Order: sequence, then structure tokens, then C-alpha cells
Amino acid sequence: MPQPLVTIVIPVYNQYGYTRRCLESVRGLDYKEVETVVVDNGSSDGTSTRLAEEFPWVRVIRSETNLGYAAGCNRGMREARGEYILLLNNDTWIVDRDLLRVLARTLADDPRIAAAGPRIVDYDDPSRILFDGQRDAVGFLEIAGVVLLLRRAALLEVGLFDESFFAYYEDRDLFARVRKAGWSLRHVPTVRVAHKGSATAVSGSAFYYRWHNRNLVVFLRRYATLRNLLFRVLPTWTPATVWSLKSLLGRHDREGLQSWFRGYWEGIRSALADQPTSWPSLPSRPP
Repeated sequence: MPQPLVTIVIPVYNQYGYTRRCLESVRGLDYKEVETVVVDNGSSDGTSTRLAEEFPWVRVIRSETNLGYAAGCNRGMREARGEYILLLNNDTWIVDRDLLRVLARTLADDPRIAAAGPRIVDYDDPSRILFDGQRDAVGFLEIAGVVLLLRRAALLEVGLFDESFFAYYEDRDLFARVRKAGWSLRHVPTVRVAHKGSATAVSGSAFYYRWHNRNLVVFLRRYATLRNLLFRVLPTWTPATVWSLKSLLGRHDREGLQSWFRGYWEGIRSALADQPTSWPSLPSRPP
């Protein structure tokens, strides 16, 4: 049986070294029917030029501005010809060469699975598990946006990432729409991808606080029930928020504090006006 074509989409913003190692691991995959698309979100370190020279088999799409993670992924997915699309953070490397073969077989075996994702392990120590499907304040997250294999047919039905999220929670928003449409997600712990984390957007930075807080509010407004808010979100959110504020105040991080409050304010404004009925679409016929 012929393998279905898989398009690998990797959004990048600077960080050439991480991207290079990521692509080296992609080159080592044992899956043959692959095309690779890198979306350069306005890098200033010559990433797109260097990648084009070193990896001529990669299609590099350059944006003059930083579109954000959500819109960058969407731009790459719109260029995808594959029946399946693998979204892959650039601060990752693929540990197991059979990653695509295993994930693609998972989707092929059950036509109602919209996306499958592997075990996420530490970038420097792959024996240390970072994500294996987990329950948190918002709910159970079967797979992570760090790396996931998506079925084109599911994206045609529910749409792509909401680009207003820019970064953070865009994956959860997509997963919620997928479940609502009757599709399922599948965690596959037998294959692994190593992830550095915060290589581009640093956790605890002003950027992080603004977009994380803004998108959390919008996401909860769309999908959280009152019971979930009272008994899961608030008990987790309250101590985490107290810790964040104490940390920002302790290091006199005025910019971080402003971004922290700005994020919640923007989130409240967006949530009150936020009643989307459609999302960015995937072309029915790939280019």
C-alpha cells in the first residue's frame, strides 16, 4: 500500500541553530513520502537564506513580518499538498525515525481521528518525559501543539488556527473545535519528539504574559463551563497568579507587570466581543 503524502510545516523566527538540528532529524525519518515547508516569520539572523543553501530539499516561505505562531502555521498549511500535515516546532528534534510511519498508521486505522501526537521528551535528556497526555486546569490534553499530525479532511471541516491568538492556546482552540465536530485526538506514546521549550518566546517574558493571559481568557470564554471554572480553573489559576505577581514585583519588572495586566484586559475585551462563526480555511485543492 502506498504511503500517503505528509507535509511537514515548521514555523521559525530566528534560532537558526535549533531549526538546523530539527531539519537534520527530519532528514533521518524512514518515511519517504514527505515534503517539508519552513515558514520564516521575518527572521533577522539570515535564517531563510542559510536554510535554503544548506537544505535545498526544503521549501522556505519568507514573511517580511512576524505573523505569529498561529498565522505562520496557517500559511504553511495552505501550501501543503499532503493528505496529512505534521506541525513541528523548530526547537525540537525527532528522536524516533519511525515517527511519521507510526502516526500516519494511527490516522489511517481510524478515520475519525483528526490528529495524533507523540510523547514529548526533554531536548537534552530524551529519557526525561515532559508530556505524555495530561490533565490540567482547563481539561485533559491528549496531544500537544509542539508536534502533531493533522488530517487534511478534519481541517477542511473545522478550519485552521485562529490567528487572533498569535501564540499560545491556538492548539487548544483547534482541539476544542475538532472535538465539537465529532472528531477525536490520539496520543501515541511509542514515538518521541524532544522539545527545548521557550527557545523563541521566553516563558515569563512580557510577550509571554501578554499573549498567554489574553488567550487564556478568550479560550475560557469560548469553552469552559461554570463547574470547570469553579472547581478546576480557579484552584489552579489563583496560586499560579499569586506566584507570577510576586515574582514580577520581586524583580521590579515594570514591563512584565504592564504586559500581565494588558493581557487580561485585552482578553476580557476580546472575550466579550468574541463570537466567531468561522475560522481561516484550508484550500480544498492544494497548490
